[in-house]
This record gives sequence, structure tokens and C-alpha cells, in this order.
Amino acid sequence: MEIAERIAANAKPHLDAGEKVVAAFPAQTLHQMFVGPVVVVVLLGIFADLDPGVEITLMAIALVPVLWYLVRNQNLTVVATDRRTLVGTSGLLNASQMKEIVEEAPVDVQIGPADGFMYTTEALGRKIRVHRRFHAQIVLADERTA
Repeated sequence: MEIAERIAANAKPHLDAGEKVVAAFPAQTLHQMFVGPVVVVVLLGIFADLDPGVEITLMAIALVPVLWYLVRNQNLTVVATDRRTLVGTSGLLNASQMKEIVEEAPVDVQIGPADGFMYTTEALGRKIRVHRRFHAQIVLADERTA
């Protein structure tokens, strides 16, 4: 089952009777771009022939931004229905859950047009970032009122 279908299925308890899901996608509050340098530092610490003290220092340096990201990032799910658009919190590791609704927008809200690797928008009441893999879902959500 595709992630959009899982999000839609998990959102059913939060929907009104007869409300139909048009589009669903995961989002987050922070950008993922810092992960690349962290991975390089970790690989350097593991595979380079370095002094053990230097390896431990590199791992500690790499751990700080990872912990910061895990604490500060909030995984979200966005569900666009035929009546409204919902933003809900998701689990730390499971992007398809919808634990609670944190924002609700009218059906005529325009989320896109999405572009770039991580599209950033504030159209839903808070700043969210959506990976390019889910830009097609944003198009579906925006076509509801067209």
C-alpha cells in the first residue's frame, strides 16, 4: 500500500461522515539537507584510518545535529478532502499515522504549486516542508476547487 493510501486510511477516524479523501501526503517542519554532511562525517569516522580519539570526536560532532533534528522536527500528515484540508501530527518514525488534528483549512486553500527538493509553504497555517516525491499529491489537492 502506498503511503498516501495509508495516510488516508489512518485519517478516517478524524473525518466527518461521507467525507472523501482527495489527496494525502506526509510533511515535516524542518529541512533534511543537513543530513548529507552528517553522513559524510559518520562515514569518515567509521572508514578512515583515524586515531580512536578523533573518531569518537567526529561521532560526537555528528550526533549533536541528529539529536537536534529529532527533537525539533515534527512529522505531519496532510489530508485534503472534498470539504476541508487537515494537518495532523504523526509519529516520530511512522509518517503515515494521524494522531491529532493541529490545523484545519478550508477546501479552497491552495497549497502549491510545489517545486524544488523540499517545497516549503505556509498556506496551511504553519510552515511545512514536503518532499518532491509528494508534489503530485499537492497537485491533486489543489485541483479540488479548480
